[in-house]
Amino acid sequence: MEPIKPAAAAEAQHDAALAQLGAGLPLAERLHMQCLLIDLGAEIDTRGVELIVPGKDLSSPTAVQSSRPGTTPLAKVAELIDAFDQPEC
Repeated sequence: MEPIKPAAAAEAQHDAALAQLGAGLPLAERLHMQCLLIDLGAEIDTRGVELIVPGKDLSSPTAVQSSRPGTTPLAKVAELIDAFDQPEC
């Protein structure tokens, strides 16, 4: 069992792990990727990223027929995959 960490220490560890993600990306792309992770409620720590997107969020009529491209959970996940698929990450 892992000891309970004070909130400030856990937040600092989260921020450090988030900063490491996509370190090879240009600043604007890295910030965009970090915003996507936050929007999707990703759990981030030194081991990596854990992201769970409920199926209903991926296949609902509003998710498929959004008037603003790139705003659906599925579009955000696709952007993240594309960002992490680059060799310099």
